Amino acid sequence: MPQADPQNLNNLVDQTRPATSRNFEARGRLEVRGDVIRIDADPKAELFVELAARYGLELDALPGDAADRVIFVVEPTAVSSQ
Repeated sequence: MPQADPQNLNNLVDQTRPATSRNFEARGRLEVRGDVIRIDADPKAELFVELAARYGLELDALPGDAADRVIFVVEPTAVSSQ
């Protein structure tokens, strides 16, 4: 466990979908609660590069903050959508 209180909450929102429906498919909001179980250094921004390639972003160079990047590994404890 990387810290005394490893609780984490992520809200994922799809801004392209209206917030008028209660189901995730129409509203586009997902909440994931969990515990941070590991923090990995990513000084070469490998995750960023992988995600950029997956979503078609062409990179000329690594991001300027690459040396400071980390990856939070979260074990989900609850998931909800609204």
